[in-house]
This record gives sequence, C-alpha cells and structure tokens, in this order.
Amino acid sequence: MHGALMNKRKNYVRATPTSKKYSKQSLIDAVNSALDSTSAAKLYNVPASTIRRHRRNQCLKNQIGCPSYLTSSEESYFVALLQLLPDFGTQPTGEVALKLANDYFKSLGLSDNPGKKWLSLFVERHSEEIKW
Repeated sequence: MHGALMNKRKNYVRATPTSKKYSKQSLIDAVNSALDSTSAAKLYNVPASTIRRHRRNQCLKNQIGCPSYLTSSEESYFVALLQLLPDFGTQPTGEVALKLANDYFKSLGLSDNPGKKWLSLFVERHSEEIKW
C-alpha cells in the first residue's frame, strides 16, 4: 500500500492557476444585468460567485482582480515624482522609491505601507516610464 501511495505522489502535478476566461466587459455586463447571478453567469460566462461578490462590493463593480492601493492619477503623480529624482542628483532605487512611496501613502491618508511586492508590481506596470 505504501508503494502505491508513493506512486500517486510521484505523478502528482500541482494545478496552475488558470487565467480568467471572461472579459472585463462581460463582467460589467453580468454585474449590471437584471438577471440573478446564476442566469447571468450562464449568459455572460462569468462565475456566479464573482458576479455576487462584485454586486455586494461597489468598489469592485468595474474591475477584474484585486483593487490597487492608488488610483491611476495617483500612480501617474508618483511616476512623475520618481522621474524628477535625477534632476535633484538622486537615482531612483528600490530603497528610495519605497521610502517615497511610504511618505506618499501617509500623505494620502492610506493606512497600508507599500512593500517590496507592491514596488515590484509598480515597476512592472511603469517599466517604460521609469528607468532604474
């Protein structure tokens, strides 16, 4: 029996997350429809639980994925701030960017402190605009 269990474990392949099989517009249409979540799920090919979650939480209504800390205009402002650093003799590094981001978050009244993961994703989103 022990050998059979080992063979099962040996052939085990971890399932990888699948990408969403629906568009942002399909999600918006499903959430805004007058249909119940089960009917809307079938019609728009969006999971019923996703539709219910977005209907309950107004801030999720028009987006897919987790909400970001900053709005797009706040991120644009922060990008502009980082772009100005070389004019003042400072190179934008991860350490400098995180310090500035923490100060910026506090000035906006945000209780979350950005960390390395946030910075990594921020840099990825703005790789064309910020040169490290």
